[in-house]
Amino acid sequence: ALGAYTAARLRLGRAALGESSAPAAVAHFEAALDPPESLGEARHPLMPEHEIRYELGSALAAAGDRSGAIGQWALAAKPLPDGSVLAPASYFRGMAFRALGRESEARSVFEVLHRSARRQARRTVEIDYFATSLASFLLFEDDLDLRNRITCRHLEGLALLGLGRRRGARRAF
Repeated sequence: ALGAYTAARLRLGRAALGESSAPAAVAHFEAALDPPESLGEARHPLMPEHEIRYELGSALAAAGDRSGAIGQWALAAKPLPDGSVLAPASYFRGMAFRALGRESEARSVFEVLHRSARRQARRTVEIDYFATSLASFLLFEDDLDLRNRITCRHLEGLALLGLGRRRGARRAF
């Protein structure tokens, strides 16, 4: 429920930004950060908020709140809570660095994401018996190597998009 709620708020916020309604966008992104108790679940402390923070910063900038935007982008530029690199949150981390005018750090994030995704795509995946996805693996036929390659191609596409290599990103996606 939390994932669907967050995805919906992000889409609504982006739509509001597209319609030049920055205050509505800010409200949607703030709501994504603070889900209602009625969902019955709360955000895990290790769940990255980089995408939400980056988008909230963009909405605040569009609303004329430059200092608020910088604060949100600074939060989005922090390393991922679990120290990983292979996550869509890395793309938004790089975009936050770019929004802060720290282009060399943004490029570095995108380059590391690109290399890491390409390296991970070549690895054979084994079942982690403590993984939260184990239940779906036991219920449904799943090709872990194929899922790994698909995920890595998506991450590679995000990295290439961040590096301005649109044609390569399109191929990866």
